Amino acid sequence: MGHPKFWHYLFKAFVLLAISLTRSYAQTEQQKLGRPDSQKEIPDEFNRRFNRFQTEQQKLAHLESPKITLYEFNCRVERAISLLGTKKLRAMSDSDHINIMMCANTMLVTDKKNSLRRRFAGGAYSKFQHLLKVRQYDRKIWHVYPNSTFNRGLGYYFPKLKMEYGGTPSPYSVFN
Repeated sequence: MGHPKFWHYLFKAFVLLAISLTRSYAQTEQQKLGRPDSQKEIPDEFNRRFNRFQTEQQKLAHLESPKITLYEFNCRVERAISLLGTKKLRAMSDSDHINIMMCANTMLVTDKKNSLRRRFAGGAYSKFQHLLKVRQYDRKIWHVYPNSTFNRGLGYYFPKLKMEYGGTPSPYSVFN
């Protein structure tokens, strides 16, 4: 039967041969169709966006949560409700989007579904969360700011706003 390492190395060589043949076949097919090699473009684009995200995140990492009173937070939530109810997302200013994102992040971080005590429940808070869901803010915000990346916890980071939305937001994007 032969030495066990012989079969192991033979199997490895076969796998490497199959991979190289598959790659060369794919490259020749792309050349026949006149398409550029997209396998190189996607990782480069991903690395460019990811590295830009990391450097901007590192610059913002030292910032802390802005401190506001509960009254001021309630005023900001009311303003967000009126904006979401009356304006289109593209018509809102950058500062309005930052306010909406920070309010939503604050409510997301402090209210856990399995928590016994929910801090932001009922009234204007549930209306705000309902409007976010009905207006599909998390999906449609990508049309307003298409140059965005993912943050920690499957949220979004918007470089133009220097703000995170959803996921596990950093302290600078949550009210304290």
